[in-house]
Amino acid sequence: MHFRDASRGWVVGAYNLVFETRDGGAHWESIGARLDNPRALHLYAIRAQGESVFIVGEQGQMHRSLDGGQTFTALPSPYKGSWFALALGGDGTLVAAGMRGNVFRSADGGDNWQPVLGAPPLSVMSATALPQGGVLLANQAGQLFASQAGATLKPLAAPPMPPLAGLLILKDRSLLVLGAGGALRVPAPDYNGSSK
Repeated sequence: MHFRDASRGWVVGAYNLVFETRDGGAHWESIGARLDNPRALHLYAIRAQGESVFIVGEQGQMHRSLDGGQTFTALPSPYKGSWFALALGGDGTLVAAGMRGNVFRSADGGDNWQPVLGAPPLSVMSATALPQGGVLLANQAGQLFASQAGATLKPLAAPPMPPLAGLLILKDRSLLVLGAGGALRVPAPDYNGSSK
């Protein structure tokens, strides 16, 4: 699920399900027919910024809208496995992450992708943009990684955690992580990726 503001949001899911709201979730409209996904593959992540909306999913699915979700085009994927996570930075940098630790970064709206190295071969399940730039990733082993400007991912010092499915950076820079152990608050790590 992603909300661009208090009114406009989207949710994606299994079998090409995509729903949009324009009234803060009071009403939802199915818009899955706008995607070129004839096999109805699962969709796992969505992010938006301005009029750009990005969706990724199963078997390398990547879709982009430049008109606020009215129309979508399929993007060529740098990896044919499933994407589970997306992060969209304030500068428009897009990071897609998924199976077997595959992480790729695009600085041009998804037209071209470069690998971001350093993740172990475990699925990356969640990603979020760091406030000062870069990306924070969580994998199914409960590990956290950060990268600045496409540099090699560095592990963050954090307590042992169960498999993670979501994360959120809070105002005090601490983390709210979601996973098999429920919701946990993690003290603010060194987001530059220094191990302790």
